[in-house]
Amino acid sequence: MGKNNLIGEIPYEIGILSYLVALQLNGNMLQGNLPSGLQNCSRLHILDVGDNLLVGKIPLWLSHFFELMILVLRSNKLQGQIPNPLSNLSKLHVLDISHNNLTGPIPSDLGNLAIMLDPHPQVRSANASEHSYYYKEEIQVINKGSELTYYDSILLLITCIDLFENQLYDGIPLEIGNLQGLHTLNLSRNNLIGDIPITFGMLEQLESLDLSNNKLHGNIPNEMLKLSSMSTFIVYNNMLCGTIPTGGQFATFNLTFFSNNPSLCGFPLDNKTCKCGEKSNIDMAHLLDEEIEEESEIPWHWYVEWMASFATGFWGVFGILIVKRYWRRKYIQLLDEVAISFLDRLRGIK
Repeated sequence: MGKNNLIGEIPYEIGILSYLVALQLNGNMLQGNLPSGLQNCSRLHILDVGDNLLVGKIPLWLSHFFELMILVLRSNKLQGQIPNPLSNLSKLHVLDISHNNLTGPIPSDLGNLAIMLDPHPQVRSANASEHSYYYKEEIQVINKGSELTYYDSILLLITCIDLFENQLYDGIPLEIGNLQGLHTLNLSRNNLIGDIPITFGMLEQLESLDLSNNKLHGNIPNEMLKLSSMSTFIVYNNMLCGTIPTGGQFATFNLTFFSNNPSLCGFPLDNKTCKCGEKSNIDMAHLLDEEIEEESEIPWHWYVEWMASFATGFWGVFGILIVKRYWRRKYIQLLDEVAISFLDRLRGIK
């Protein structure tokens, strides 16, 4: 039922189809939440509801779909965090929850997705022949920077995690490096910070890695030179620094893959400033302007101290004159004497 003009909500009663193996509702205009009745369809191998208008959180009951191999929730309006229990999906080949409004950190438990721990594709190939009669439709997956379409049992030869364009933050978990059978990883257009994990050097089957449009810093790990299958490595629009690793697949990468990292240098870039910890001239000028602006401003507590001192001095003198009549007379007499003395001096000058 994908790519029709279906509107409204997915009916709760769909859960009656408890023997359903594949449900593809992608490319419609469906709204509302994933119905809780769907959790009765625990035999699902494919669930694709991408490119709709679905809202709410990713339901926890999805983690009970132990036969699930393809989960596509992309291009909806889902919110909340990525549930940790999704790591229980031991047969999951494709996890695509890109282009939503998901927040929070990337769960470290995603590094436990069992089928992606296996670095030997021939094992998955055997599974593909066993279940090939289920997969007669197509699934779109973002791979190597482009949307590719996979058909039939070829799907079971692909492993993919796509978290593109959400609002995820914090660092990339080191545990993602455990997924030695992972082919495609897309974490671009989020708010991720920190270093590229050194454990990425263990992703020996990785073909495509997109970390662009984040706030990553630090060096590109030299351990990634081991990734002989990686044909796409996109990190533009970050704050990476240091020298790009030399040799291996890095010798084949495009200039645009590394652009807009002011402190990153080495082939194929021409940047001169590349030492980590150094600020670019623009950054230094900006910091200097901020320091001058801060120094030119009078601290707020200075006003409080000045007013307190003034009030103490004023009432310390005039408070006594108001209360003590004797001192008040003496003060007026002193003022008179000063005034007369001043006038006498003026007459003497004349």
